[in-house]
Amino acid sequence: MNNIFGSCQRTWSYFSVKIYLSSFVLYTSNLQAYDREDIPIKVSKSREFAGADYKVSYFGKIDEEEQPEEPAADETEVKYSHLIVEFINAFGELGGFDEWLRVFAYSSKDPKTGELTPIPFKLMLILLTNISSIYKYLNKSFAAKLMPKIKEAIAIRFRHITQKEIKDLDKDLAMKLLRKSQELLCKFYNPDEIYEFTEVGELELAFKFLTCQYLEKRLKGINEIKEISEKIENHEHYLKSNNPEGMLSSLKSTKYLNANRFVKWVVDNKLFELILGDSIHFEIVKRCSDILKFMAKFDTIPNEIIDLLWSSCEGKHEALVRAIYDTIIGISGYLTKEGAKRMHEKILSIPHEEMNEIHLNLIKGFAINTLPRGLEVIDQIRAQSSHEEAGKFSGILLNLRLIFTS
Repeated sequence: MNNIFGSCQRTWSYFSVKIYLSSFVLYTSNLQAYDREDIPIKVSKSREFAGADYKVSYFGKIDEEEQPEEPAADETEVKYSHLIVEFINAFGELGGFDEWLRVFAYSSKDPKTGELTPIPFKLMLILLTNISSIYKYLNKSFAAKLMPKIKEAIAIRFRHITQKEIKDLDKDLAMKLLRKSQELLCKFYNPDEIYEFTEVGELELAFKFLTCQYLEKRLKGINEIKEISEKIENHEHYLKSNNPEGMLSSLKSTKYLNANRFVKWVVDNKLFELILGDSIHFEIVKRCSDILKFMAKFDTIPNEIIDLLWSSCEGKHEALVRAIYDTIIGISGYLTKEGAKRMHEKILSIPHEEMNEIHLNLIKGFAINTLPRGLEVIDQIRAQSSHEEAGKFSGILLNLRLIFTS
């Protein structure tokens, strides 16, 4: 019975907060009728939550014959409704903001597993949207108490996304919450701090998708990380062009994440150890080459990742080996001299008797992308690959050895 009552109470709390805050929007559209200086509505006891830092105005109109003439107002001046200030303060005095925070930060804990179940992202977005609509009315002193708690609740919410929740999670909805939180929190905090908060949160969310057991979600994760790397590349382009304003205004550029931070995140989170580990899948591998190219362009591909790429082929089926080899070919032109040497040593270590068409394609692609005489190599390989004699692969490999060591 207590569980049922508690559930009903929480449900009522959610919707009562939503309805009360949403009423501000409704009253705003009816200010002509209710927000009048000659019949002011007084429902609050103080200006603890709103109205202490600015002058309030009456948006309603009295009868024309009674209305005094007023000088033309500055159109750029922000006006604050007396009625909305009254309702915000009344809401706060009734404990409305305390209840709002309780619901916004709510999570239940499973007594057996200790796992937290927070409120749905959709409800969190609705609540945050309501607060955003009245933020400009809040006193600075009250906002200084409220905003850190909102930021902390959002951080905890994203930190406690469970594998069970990931299965049905609408990523677009979670991203809307992040964008809305950025929009609100930037009004109070230094924007650089919030850009870090939201962009790292977006990256961590993509990583959670990538670690999910469901392929569809894993594909969303790797695609999202790839898209973030593209935004970071735009970020670097704007900085190189000495155009920080363009970076800040562009939706296709990050504001905080740069190439160095992204590469460090990839290494620290062992992204490629995850991609090429026990849960390796050729569809994921096919999508990771752009991230490796990004690393090579702005930093370098560590030798450990080169070794991992090669060793991940061992004992794998043909489709996966082809995907890994295609990735090696795709990044070969971006490798440092040391990285290219390391990879071609591995290619030369392939036993003659094990060589097949897949290895032949790897040799062709790698030679074209890394050797000055790559076109000569490909001509030799094409000429020899048309023959069916047993020794053809040995001949191809011998020619490649001669070029590598020349």
